[in-house]
Parts: sequence; structure tokens; C-alpha cells
Amino acid sequence: AFNLVSSFKHVTDDAGALSHLEHVAQSLKPGGVYVLGIHVSNYHEVHGPRERWLEERGNVSIHAKIFSSAANPITRLEQVRVSMCVTRRGGGKDVGGAGAAAGKNSNVDNSGSGDKSHSSAETTEYLQHSFPMRTYSTAELFDLVERVHSFEVAETYSFHYDVHMPCDPREDPDQTAVILILRRRK
Repeated sequence: AFNLVSSFKHVTDDAGALSHLEHVAQSLKPGGVYVLGIHVSNYHEVHGPRERWLEERGNVSIHAKIFSSAANPITRLEQVRVSMCVTRRGGGKDVGGAGAAAGKNSNVDNSGSGDKSHSSAETTEYLQHSFPMRTYSTAELFDLVERVHSFEVAETYSFHYDVHMPCDPREDPDQTAVILILRRRK
């Protein structure tokens, strides 16, 4: 089983996180593994992490910005804001179902610019969503996992995803992301 890119942090309380890990462990055969990827928090940082990316496929481009508030060590929460600009050119068919996720705010530009071999219509939609996520320092993450007696930490890696380069984030205070390989005890 696997859960990467910090999706685990959507479980915003300790009891829910423990329950999740225990249920995953119960679903695995002895010796089975759960790969858990998570961004860890540095409670001393003034600003939370920021991420931007652009993806284009066919006639669709998506420009995403992800901003997090500074991690709060008392509430163990951060507020995450995702903004996306989805542009469809040429009036063609959606690629990958982008239209299904579209919001209500759209702007159609029929100015006639663009590739003349297709319809000149360009549609841009702006999507925004804000939500809380649970925060974990490296110590908090390992403490949580140690409370799930069905799991043992088999190995740890960074987000470089290099199986030949295991690392121990407890020994590297600058490590901002960790991949835990959790093995169900026999």
C-alpha cells in the first residue's frame, strides 16, 4: 500500500491518524509494506512551504500554486491554499477530465487570437480551495508510528525517491520530506 505527497496530513487529528495506520496495518499480510510520504514541519519557520507547477497536455494547461501557512506547534495544523488556472485552447475536448473538476468562475475569450487550424476560443477557469492539514515534526511522525505496534520502520528515504540512498531524517534537521517504509510485523 502507499500514500505519497502528504495526503496523510488530511487526517487532522491524532486519533484519526492512529486509526488510519492501524487499519492499513490490519489490511496487510505480515511482512507487507506501507509506503508513507510526508512533508515534515519546521515549527521555527515564519512562512510555510510554497509550491508552483505548470503542466500542459494537448489543449489544456494548468498552472497551480500551493501555499501553506506556518505550521502551528500548538494546534498542529497548517492552512493550505491551492489556486489553479486551467486554460483550454481551441475548443477541443478536455484531456484527463479537467472539465469535471472545474469551478464556476470561467472566462471565455473569443478574440480570434491563437492557432487558426482550431477554434480560436480559449477558456480559462480559476479554481481555489483552502483546507487544514495536520503538521508533523520528524520526532512527532516517528512517535506516531511507534505507537502502532503492528508496524516497524523498515527504511526511510527522502523525496529524491532513490532506493539506493536511504536516509534517516532524525539525523538531518534540514530534511523537509520523508518517505517511511513501514512493514507489518510478523
